[in-house]
Amino acid sequence: MAVISRTSVLKKMLRWAAPEAVSRTLEYHKYRKRVKKLRKQGFFDSLFPKAVNLSLSALCNAKCVYCPEDRGKGITPPFMPFELAKKIIDEAKTENFKGIFRFSENGETLLNKNFLKIYEYERSALPLAKTVLYTNMALLNKETGLKLLTYGLDELNLNIDGWSEATYYAAKKLKLEPLKKNLHDFIESRKSIGKPCRIHIDILTAKTYMAKVEKVHISLPDDAEKIIEYWEPLLDTNDSILIVDKPYKWAIRDKTKIPKTNTCRKFSKVLRECQIGPGGDVYLCCLDYQQKCVIGNVNRSSLKKIWSSERRKTLLKLLIESRFAQIGEPCRFCPD
Repeated sequence: MAVISRTSVLKKMLRWAAPEAVSRTLEYHKYRKRVKKLRKQGFFDSLFPKAVNLSLSALCNAKCVYCPEDRGKGITPPFMPFELAKKIIDEAKTENFKGIFRFSENGETLLNKNFLKIYEYERSALPLAKTVLYTNMALLNKETGLKLLTYGLDELNLNIDGWSEATYYAAKKLKLEPLKKNLHDFIESRKSIGKPCRIHIDILTAKTYMAKVEKVHISLPDDAEKIIEYWEPLLDTNDSILIVDKPYKWAIRDKTKIPKTNTCRKFSKVLRECQIGPGGDVYLCCLDYQQKCVIGNVNRSSLKKIWSSERRKTLLKLLIESRFAQIGEPCRFCPD
């Protein structure tokens, strides 16, 4: 007997419907299947996040074309104190944390003057965790890079969004030369001391972003292929360099304010990962750059209690059911 999938049945049922309705229905069907799979894998019952993402800084030295203009404004304190970072790391150690520990989240990590102190403490306390750093590389000099590698950084993530000074500045409002020097130094240091730190590079040129998201044509070239031609030969086989094909639209969220009707693109990450702001607020999603959807604060409660809280369970249920208006911002108007 032939096996007929639910998807094929849905397609037959919807063949006379409007294309937009068909797309939304099939998307929701796939989304529900993904949720069901995640539930079977036990992610709904986990007592502690699989990934902890720290925002050591709410501020950034870049002004990327694809980031919200008001990102980090009004968040206090702007930098996470060492004592708070230590509290989070100590709890993760108590939980025998073996997941991913990211220094990232809505700001340039290296602007925090205590970054290296926090990083070294995390590496000594959580030797089984995978430690990842996101940075624009402007401040990651050779000395800092050597310390990161020596203490065991597992992965370095960065963007190179232009090949020339002009295209790079258009994308990030930063000079290209410091990035080139710092990345060259990091690659050479990695080779000289033999540390297996993976490097991942994303590329999103101003030309691509403006065309796909803002729907605006700019005269600068899209030089993504030149970036790959230059950097790919310098990378190891375990490294990666990718052109971003589907940019996030979070930078235009507050301009458009279009009610969200599709499914949550970030749901699987929301289910696995927690974001912690400089002041200790634990928020639902990395796209919540103003920390509007807070589920608790690690100054007042343990991360484990926050992760198992009724508020988080309620928000996950609303996400599954695509009831974004009830969640409020940023989900209500999320274009991603």
